[in-house]
Amino acid sequence: MFRRFPLHLQTCRRRLTHGTSPQNPVDDVPTALCPFQGRLLVGVGKLLRIYDLGKKKLLRKCENKHIPNLIVGIKCSGNRILCSDNQESIHFVKYKAGENSLVAFADDTFPRWVTQATMLDTTQQQ
Repeated sequence: MFRRFPLHLQTCRRRLTHGTSPQNPVDDVPTALCPFQGRLLVGVGKLLRIYDLGKKKLLRKCENKHIPNLIVGIKCSGNRILCSDNQESIHFVKYKAGENSLVAFADDTFPRWVTQATMLDTTQQQ
């Protein structure tokens, strides 16, 4: 279950503003988080999901179920997403806004254990 508690600097108090619904809990442990175009990109077990803020809860917008193992890292630049899992190396995913879908378009052919990854070329290609 995700919960968002912003800290008010003037009063030094926290207040729950957003969370996932108790009727629809998160399926697995969220292991990677990344801000993405005003939304939240989350690695939940083997799933890559995009959440958006609703009035009182986080809303699941789309997901990709084709990552083979536990997602340990997410980096993004524009519509391109670098997703690393713990046994099968790196997967490149693109967000298609018109279809509201996450599409994996490339991955590594040799399985590697990934602890950290980053994007070197962050220029936008159309």
